[in-house]
Amino acid sequence: LLPITDLAQAKKKFRELIERWSKIGVTERNKRAALESRINKVENEIKTLTEEQNRRTDPTAIAHATGMVKSLEDAIANYEKQAANFLAQGQEQKARVAQEAAQARRLWLEEARKGLSSFDLK
Repeated sequence: LLPITDLAQAKKKFRELIERWSKIGVTERNKRAALESRINKVENEIKTLTEEQNRRTDPTAIAHATGMVKSLEDAIANYEKQAANFLAQGQEQKARVAQEAAQARRLWLEEARKGLSSFDLK
C-alpha cells in the first residue's frame, strides 16, 4: 500500500486487509511483530495524509487565511495612500515611513498568499 498515491483507495484496501487479517485470527508470535509493524506504518501514513487533507480543506482555516490576505492588501493600499498624501504635503520623512510600512506588509502578503495557496480552494 505504500507509498500512498490515492488516499481513498488506500483506506479502502487497508480496511479490506484488516478485515481479512481479523478473520484469520491468531498469528504465530514470531511473525506477529513484523506484521503489526508493517500495518502500523500504513496506518500512520493514512492518518498523516488524512490530517493533511482535512487541514487543506478546513473552511475556518481557509476563511482565516483569506481574511488575512484581504487585510494585508487593504493595509498596503492604506499605507500607499498615506505616503502619497505625505509627499503631496512635502513631508518626505513621513512618506518614507509609510512606504516602508507598505513594503513590510507586501512581504507579509507574499507569505500569506503562499499559505492560502496550500489550501484546496474548491
